[in-house]
Amino acid sequence: MGNVSTQLLHTGEKDKIISITKNCIDSGVDIVSPVCGLSMATSIDNLKTMTDYVKRGI
Repeated sequence: MGNVSTQLLHTGEKDKIISITKNCIDSGVDIVSPVCGLSMATSIDNLKTMTDYVKRGI
């Protein structure tokens, strides 16, 4: 299981979210997920950036 920082998802730039998500996949993880609970203020667009990148890799 590979983790994407919840702080990154909350405040990060899309390019960095893609980079970290790619790193998880390239490291051989089977599940890409946030590290822990998400802030209610986390942008849906940032979450979609992570999940869309994962879906493209399938």
